[in-house]
Amino acid sequence: FENYFTRKAALGIHSRVIYSPCAFADKISAKQTEYKIDLRILSQDQESESGFYLWDNTLAIQSLKENKRSCTMIENKDIAHFFRDNIFNPFWKQAKPIENT
Repeated sequence: FENYFTRKAALGIHSRVIYSPCAFADKISAKQTEYKIDLRILSQDQESESGFYLWDNTLAIQSLKENKRSCTMIENKDIAHFFRDNIFNPFWKQAKPIENT
């Protein structure tokens, strides 16, 4: 993921990212400016081993479980819009900003 964030930042792409509490989130938080990301953390009771990415009209749903990683991509304006407005944005509002240390 760090290579992914570096490549996106080099292209001038700014991202909003939500993670469950984990060591990787702590590691990424120190590089928010470099990676051009705003990072927020879900509460402890919202941990997950999957996540999704949204860009333009594309939704990518990814399993983050070790040794079982997979990703499904859906290119559909209506589905991407639904996930952005009804799932990502409400989670973004309730997730907490992580402090850079």
